[in-house]
Amino acid sequence: MDKEVAYLYTGGTIWTRLLVSLWSLRKHWNGRVVVYCATRDEYDSLSDVSRALDLRRVNLDRSDAQGGASLGKLLVIERQEANTLYLDCDTLIAGDLIALFNGPLLLTYNNGKHIASRTRRHLLDEFAGRCQSVDYLIARQLELNPQMVNAGVWSFDPRESSVRGLASIALQLAFGASPLPQYRLCEMGMQLLTGTGIEHALLGQRWNHPPRDTGIPRGDIRVWHYTGSKHCKHRDTFPEWADACLATYDENVGGLAAFPERHDKHTARLIATERP
Repeated sequence: MDKEVAYLYTGGTIWTRLLVSLWSLRKHWNGRVVVYCATRDEYDSLSDVSRALDLRRVNLDRSDAQGGASLGKLLVIERQEANTLYLDCDTLIAGDLIALFNGPLLLTYNNGKHIASRTRRHLLDEFAGRCQSVDYLIARQLELNPQMVNAGVWSFDPRESSVRGLASIALQLAFGASPLPQYRLCEMGMQLLTGTGIEHALLGQRWNHPPRDTGIPRGDIRVWHYTGSKHCKHRDTFPEWADACLATYDENVGGLAAFPERHDKHTARLIATERP
């Protein structure tokens, strides 16, 4: 079956990080790449990089996906026909990714915390009381206490029942009268799935690594994941993203050097310091 790497771009100042991620991806992957864009604005902003790095763009034309990446990730599942590796825009690719295509549904964790821990238990509580089946799955999470899934790196085969199971759980999370934490919809669906008999694998931080020391040799890390504003922090000890950003800037990949107004404040400060 065909293999494809997919991203979701929902706007805002993540634009620079997406370009850096795509630049790093092309160092290790020469296959198909698609970027799903929430609206026409995001679609148009990637016209230069789509030509430079040979990628496909899809306009979801869903303004409700802007700022609600979890909703957009469900839309990606619906539209993909190839065996798909999904990557968040704030990732940096550091090695071969082919092993991430070896399964019907491969999930990853990022921070090493467990879902029923004191600092993470509230994530389950947000979804309690929506329906009986969700409450059962929450109870299973408290019983099993697995690693906390991160939806920034995962892969799926759209033909497999595992993927339909994920979509079904995520939709059940939307039931109930309380406001829906939309941004966690897909990720929590993945989390609850780990307590079921649905076929899946949960891979470790080698495939979804934070910018901190976890004991994993840097040469073994395949995907770095800079959640929040971590991409420019700790540069003295974790320079990988900043170095990749400056290389992307020097090559002006996708017009990165031509649109400073699209940079987040941390990236803008980095570039102003290193490329005055």
